[in-house]
Amino acid sequence: MRHWCAVARLIKTKVETRTFDVFHVQKWLGHETSATTNTYISQATSYYSILPVDWVSLALKPTQKLAGQRDMKKTNRMPNLALLPDFSPVENNGPVAI
Repeated sequence: MRHWCAVARLIKTKVETRTFDVFHVQKWLGHETSATTNTYISQATSYYSILPVDWVSLALKPTQKLAGQRDMKKTNRMPNLALLPDFSPVENNGPVAI
């Protein structure tokens, strides 16, 4: 899960800023050096070329219309999404704050 979060966060920064923000993700994950976070760049690049969207939002939303799909929606398997709060306690500080 931590690995997926690192790759998804890198992709999110690429979508938002047009570049992989290694230092933001490094801080969020609590890595001491950026070299540790850099190990995820190659996978993030590969996955971004397949689906260049914010993977974090895609995973947390119950439905998301993907590019290239006309009337079909990709449904997330989270039937109890309404029970989750609208915020995440790790949104700003990452898992290092837990």
